[in-house]
Amino acid sequence: MITISIQQLLIYILLVVAIVAIAVLIVVFTKLLPTLKSLAKTMENVEALSTTAREDLDSVQGIITNVSRSVTDVTGVIANNKSNLKAATNLVNAAAGLAKLTRSKTKK
Repeated sequence: MITISIQQLLIYILLVVAIVAIAVLIVVFTKLLPTLKSLAKTMENVEALSTTAREDLDSVQGIITNVSRSVTDVTGVIANNKSNLKAATNLVNAAAGLAKLTRSKTKK
């Protein structure tokens, strides 16, 4: 007669469960491998895109900085030449008034 104790039976059951679990894990990892390879390629593409986007953003930032400096310079020029602009405006108004006066005298 073959005598098997409960402890031996539990050990055999655990061994069978472990072997089945290892087989299932091997199958799962084998099926995941193509997905992981595809994910690695996608991540490389994303890295290239993010590098390009970062370079483009740096270029845009440079353009914005240049435009900001130009606007600041133009604002400074306008602020410094306010009196010149007022004088030119007054000169134009005086010339227009003189022209109007000349026209009104020639009409009479």
